[in-house]
Amino acid sequence: MERLYRFSRKLLGEGNVIQLMNAIPDYIVESFEAGAAELFLPQKDKFYRSGFGAAHLEEEKMKVAFLLDEANLDTEQSEYFVPVRLGVRPIGSLGISGAQLSRQSLEAVGTLVAIAIERARAVEQLGQTEAERQGERLKSALLDSITHDFARR
Repeated sequence: MERLYRFSRKLLGEGNVIQLMNAIPDYIVESFEAGAAELFLPQKDKFYRSGFGAAHLEEEKMKVAFLLDEANLDTEQSEYFVPVRLGVRPIGSLGISGAQLSRQSLEAVGTLVAIAIERARAVEQLGQTEAERQGERLKSALLDSITHDFARR
């Protein structure tokens, strides 16, 4: 529980989506003393990696965990491939090796990752919306100023 809590605090500290994606595998390795971790996001068809031996995690198993929305746990090899779900919908998958984690812990990690990704996207979208609104205000003020100058002449 303590490791999950520390992991969630690290995840929720990131506001930038790109930085978060790159940091998630690092956070998993640090928080759960894993040998390697990988995050697969099919929307971007991209793998984010961390840890010693990350190249040894099979990308096909990552894709299968996402496509079948099903965990593949090899406790003898300490390799876990689990879907990352937002509600009931898979949005990616995780591969973790070299750690001893229960199925419940793995599901919790996947859920925390999904929530963090959606939170970071929402924060980023809010920032973009605010920037667009400020841009519109600036355009309006400029037009008002120009119109006022023409009216005085």
